[in-house]
Amino acid sequence: MTDPAPNPSLSILLVEDHPDTALAIGNLLAMMGHTVQSADSVEAAVRVVIGNRFDLIISDVGLPDGNGVSLMHGIRPFCDTPAIALTGYGGDDDVARCLRAGFNRHLTKPVGARQLGEAIAELQERA
Repeated sequence: MTDPAPNPSLSILLVEDHPDTALAIGNLLAMMGHTVQSADSVEAAVRVVIGNRFDLIISDVGLPDGNGVSLMHGIRPFCDTPAIALTGYGGDDDVARCLRAGFNRHLTKPVGARQLGEAIAELQERA
């Protein structure tokens, strides 16, 4: 299998409350050529989304003041930005719950660079 075509540079909101994970994923996305802004809670993410435009949202599901599902419910009325759930919960029910909430893709941690790049490319092709 060949590597996916390089993605155009995207503005990405990364919602992750674990500092080391946020740093690692943020650095990976930056190495892919993307601009990354981070938020560490549902409340912070909603505030950031209200004042900015993003090409993609990547969000952990377990957050200190809610979860990715509550984040999607909070922003979907005014924001249709594609979103990827990035979580340690990978059961069929977890995937279905995330997709119903408004995520476009679900990836289970740990996620590799190739898998993340392919998911981003897939969402860009759909746009």
